[in-house]
Amino acid sequence: MSLRERVQADVIAAMKAKDASTTAALRMLKTSLGNAEIEARGSGKAFDDAMELACVKRHAKQLAEAAEEYRKGGRADLVNQTETELKIIEQYLPVAMSEAEVRKVVAAVRAKSGAMQMGPFMGAVMKELKGGADGNLVRKIVEEVLKS
Repeated sequence: MSLRERVQADVIAAMKAKDASTTAALRMLKTSLGNAEIEARGSGKAFDDAMELACVKRHAKQLAEAAEEYRKGGRADLVNQTETELKIIEQYLPVAMSEAEVRKVVAAVRAKSGAMQMGPFMGAVMKELKGGADGNLVRKIVEEVLKS
């Protein structure tokens, strides 16, 4: 079952359970997936599992950024709603690597390449992680390693 099919099945289940917040969050995700598929078809690409996952990650990132903006604006009601939606969407993402695992990869890349500049080092680490870790966490660890 593809990610899109799983989301569709979960939308139906949430509707039957009369869970309005889950239904709304999943409908937005389903719309994002549909728009991404249309965009991919328009550019002549096949909409595969990797593209589906990238779409879900992008949607989750947008929700996280929105929650942060609402927090800065003092809108606790919207922060709670957005964070609830984010928790629902995160169920469709693979488990992110822990900080310790990321540190091991960063150390291995540093030992292998000896990179001393932020850009090339960060690029090599992200290539090695293949999207398995949060970019902000990776950046923080890379900066720490370069300072030491």
